[in-house]
Amino acid sequence: MHRTNLLFYTLLNCLHLVVYPQTEQQLINISSPRDVDYHFFNDPYLIEQYAEQPLHDLTKVGMSSDGLAPDAATPIVDITESDEVDFSFFNDPYAFEKFRTDLPIKAKFSGYVHHASWFDSRQGEQRGAGYVYFFPKAPLFDPDCRDVNAQGAANMTVLETRMRAEFFGPEILDAKTFAYIESDFFGFDDLIDLPGNSVVTRMRLRNAFVQMTWPHTKLLFGQFYHPMFVIKTFPFNVSLEAGAPISPFARNPQVRLVHYHEHYEFLFAAVAQLQFQSLGPIGLSSTYLRNARLPILVARAAYEKKHFYGGIGATFQRLKPRIESNKGFAVNESIDSVQATAFSTIKFEPLEIRHQVTYAQNANDLLMIGGFAVSSIESTTDKRRYTNLNTLSYWMDININRRFEPGLFIGILKNLGSHRNIIQCIPNLQTGQEEQTIYTFGEGIDTLFKVSPRIRVHILPIDFAAEVAYTRATYGCINDRGKVKNTCPVANTRLIFAAYYYF
Repeated sequence: MHRTNLLFYTLLNCLHLVVYPQTEQQLINISSPRDVDYHFFNDPYLIEQYAEQPLHDLTKVGMSSDGLAPDAATPIVDITESDEVDFSFFNDPYAFEKFRTDLPIKAKFSGYVHHASWFDSRQGEQRGAGYVYFFPKAPLFDPDCRDVNAQGAANMTVLETRMRAEFFGPEILDAKTFAYIESDFFGFDDLIDLPGNSVVTRMRLRNAFVQMTWPHTKLLFGQFYHPMFVIKTFPFNVSLEAGAPISPFARNPQVRLVHYHEHYEFLFAAVAQLQFQSLGPIGLSSTYLRNARLPILVARAAYEKKHFYGGIGATFQRLKPRIESNKGFAVNESIDSVQATAFSTIKFEPLEIRHQVTYAQNANDLLMIGGFAVSSIESTTDKRRYTNLNTLSYWMDININRRFEPGLFIGILKNLGSHRNIIQCIPNLQTGQEEQTIYTFGEGIDTLFKVSPRIRVHILPIDFAAEVAYTRATYGCINDRGKVKNTCPVANTRLIFAAYYYF
C-alpha cells in the first residue's frame, strides 16, 4: 500500500510543478559559459529563448487543503512514516534527514520531439535504423560483377527525441551547484545494431553530471562530451553524427576540471569508456581501457575574447588488448596512443565559422576512422606488440544565426597508416581459422570527403531543417604499413528533412 501512496504523491507533486512553476532568479547564470556550458544545444539561436523558461521549486513538496495552492507544511504523504513510504533505498540516514529540509533546489525541464526523414543513394556504415550515416560501404560485387552496395535506402525515425532535466542547487564549499540529466530514445548501445533494430527506440542515457562552479573554476563529475569534442567548436549538421567520422565525437564518464584566467581557459580531464568503446580482439569493449588501469588523460588550452575562441588539446590513451595469449600464457601487452587537435570559432554576428584539425592514433572510440594492429608476435608464448593506425582530419562549418539559418559543412580525412609494419592476419591454432589482427573502424578507407549544405527555419517552438550530404570514400588494399593502395571511389548522397518541437 505504501508504494501506491508514493506513486500517487509523486504524480500530484509533478502536477503541482507544472501548474505552479517558480520564477525566482536561478542560482546559476545559464547564459554564462563559465557557469554552465549550453553550447551543446546545437543552435545558438535557441539559447536565448531557452533562458527565458521558468524554474520549478522542488522544495514545495506539498499542497494545501484546497488541493491547489502549494504548502510545504502539509504533504500528501508523510514520508517519515515507513508504513506510508519506504525510503530505505536512500541507504544513508544522514541523507534521508536532509531530504526533509527545504534545500533551495530549482529545476528546469526541457527537450524536443524530433522527426527525421531521409533518402540515401548507396548502402553505408550506419547506426540507429540508418539514421546515423558515417560513410558509404565498399564495393561488393556479385557473380555478374554488379555492385550489391550500389542500392539506395530510405526511412523515417523519431529516435533523436530528447528530454532534459536541470537542477540548480545551493552553494557548497563556496561553489554554485548544478546537475544535469539528458536522455533520448536511440537505444542502449551507440555502435551496435542487433537484428531487428532491437537496441533502438529504448531510452538511453546521453549526459548525466554534477558540476560545482567557483568564480574561476568548474569541476564536473559524470558523463559528458569527450573533451576532444569541443562544445564551443563543433559542426551544426542536421544529421546526428555531428561530423563524425571526420570530427571526433563521444560521450564519456569523466572528471573534468576547467580553470579560467582572464581570457584563457585550461581544461584537465580523466576519462573512462561506457557507450563509446574501443575495438580490439573481442570486438567493441571498454575492457581494454579498464585493464590498463589508467583513464584517458586529456589536457586542453583555449583563448576566448569577443569574436574569437580557439585553442589546442591533446589526449593520451593506453589500452591492454589481452591479458592471456592464445597459448594460455599471461601477457602484459599494451598500446599507447595520442590524439592532438587545434580548433577555433570566429563570430561576427550573424556569421559564425568553426574549424578543427585532428591528428588521431587509434581513435575509433571517438567514432573516427582508425585503430591499431598487431606488429609482431613472439612464437613461443604468442606475446604480441601493437602499432597505431593514424589519421589526419580537417573540417570547417559555416553558419548564419538567423530565423532562416543557412549553413555549410566541409570535411576531409586521410588515412596515414602505421609507423611500423603490421601483420594482417594469422592462423588461430585454437579455432583453425584465420585470426584478424587489424582492429579498425573504416577498414580499407584511404580518404573520406564530405560536404553538406543545410537550411534551418526557426518558427519557435517548431524548427524545420533540411540537408544534402555528399560523402565520398576511396577504398583499396591495405599494405604492410597500414596504408591503402589501388583505391577506388564510392559516394553517397543523403537527403534529410527534420522537424523539432521544443519545450
